[in-house]
Amino acid sequence: MSKDVTGSESLYRVRSIKNKIAMVLSCGATAFGLLWLVWILLTTIIKGIDALNLQLFTGMTPPPGTEGGLANAFYGSVLMSGIGLLIGTPIGLMAGIWLAEFARYTKLGNAVRFINDILLSAPSIVLGLFVYTVVVLPLNAVTGHQVGFSAIAGALALALLVIPVVVRTTDEMMQLQPSTMREAALALGVPQWKLTLQIVLRAAKAGVASQVAGLLVEQGIDSVVYDGAKPNPTIANVENGLALLRERQCDFVISLGGGSPHDCAKGIALCASNGGHISDYEGVDRSAKPQLPLIAINTTAGTASEMTRFCIITDEARHVKMAIIDRNVTPLLSVNDPNMMIAMPKSLTAATGMDALTHAIEAYVSTAANPITDACALQAMALIANNLRDAFTNGANITARENMAYAQFLAGMAFNNASLGYVHAMAHQLGGFYDLPHGVCNAVLLPHVQRFNASVSAARLTDVAHAMGCNIRGLSPQEGAQAAIEAIRALSAAVEIPAGL
Repeated sequence: MSKDVTGSESLYRVRSIKNKIAMVLSCGATAFGLLWLVWILLTTIIKGIDALNLQLFTGMTPPPGTEGGLANAFYGSVLMSGIGLLIGTPIGLMAGIWLAEFARYTKLGNAVRFINDILLSAPSIVLGLFVYTVVVLPLNAVTGHQVGFSAIAGALALALLVIPVVVRTTDEMMQLQPSTMREAALALGVPQWKLTLQIVLRAAKAGVASQVAGLLVEQGIDSVVYDGAKPNPTIANVENGLALLRERQCDFVISLGGGSPHDCAKGIALCASNGGHISDYEGVDRSAKPQLPLIAINTTAGTASEMTRFCIITDEARHVKMAIIDRNVTPLLSVNDPNMMIAMPKSLTAATGMDALTHAIEAYVSTAANPITDACALQAMALIANNLRDAFTNGANITARENMAYAQFLAGMAFNNASLGYVHAMAHQLGGFYDLPHGVCNAVLLPHVQRFNASVSAARLTDVAHAMGCNIRGLSPQEGAQAAIEAIRALSAAVEIPAGL
């Protein structure tokens, strides 16, 4: 067993050295590139400063060798941008609506999304050369213009660059709207076109928060929106929200978002019913009465704050995160709809996904684990290992989003009962002191803490490796633990989370 540990440490040192060499080379290449950029900019500024005058912006471009300005260039740019947007925006909107409402699960719709994703991810210089070759040159030849002098060709080229962006944005905003809204309208006999134009589009335009407020109004319930919960919510965020709640005499709270809005809402609802200061409840079960009724609507897949007894609030004065662990902060109702998660940016998808993985692994190796939490944790690990990459690379993949929603909920059930470990103990303080994303802190610390845990939890970490898809046949417990650590590192790297701070 000691031989396996030594081999693992040797392998880790080799990889650490390689990583440092790669970092030095990368920094050197970056510095070399920036040096030339700074030299070009300084040369341009020094030698061109004398040419800055009113005529430069108002005069027409003269023949080479004579004085003049760039007025026609500015005019042409505005003209091409305007025409390009007028052409590209309507086409992109219609295509996005068609993808979301009429071709969501069809082969043609998937093919169009694939092509659109390629256009969005292609380097700008490649896309520019493609548009120049396919659009600008043929149009110039047809209209008789010299190369580069056709405003219409330039406008059409710009439209082709605009369309993919508008398509993606429209498609994602449309898919954010709950499927239950569509099902209810269709059940009442509303035609598909009317459903799309008058219900889904209107809700997408207004936004999810406004949609929730509208549904409350339909039930005769007045509401007020508090949007003061910052990432890693602070004591001040809770106090400001509590003041608004008391001013408007609110009877219950609805939180919309991820862990930060949910935790802030928990703090507000707890203080509203128990009184005092939020710091009074730091620790375990410090409250005497249930919080105000809280409905937590999730738009991320990671923290599980929408269903747990944990509430994390940052004390900016002490630069620490207060952990409030109280049965009274568990929301009355939690809502997880994957359609509301497809608009998560890649960085948030990665951070929340690794947060959920940390919850599952720490719950599984916890001394308070039991067969029920084990079942939840192992299934959560398998779902995350099989779906986080897909959710990261293609945010509109509804299957991956749904599986990640299940995974984070299962992980929440696990750690809500088995608790967490050293990763979260350190991540909370690290995030509180440096104001870093919680999921990123977890992802950075997770493999190192499990390497420490391997001395007593190697068998359990071997189960983690198996759940994450590793072949553990014939491996010793220590080798299985190392396989789990490598699987964690590989998944973290695949979703572009740094290996260190």
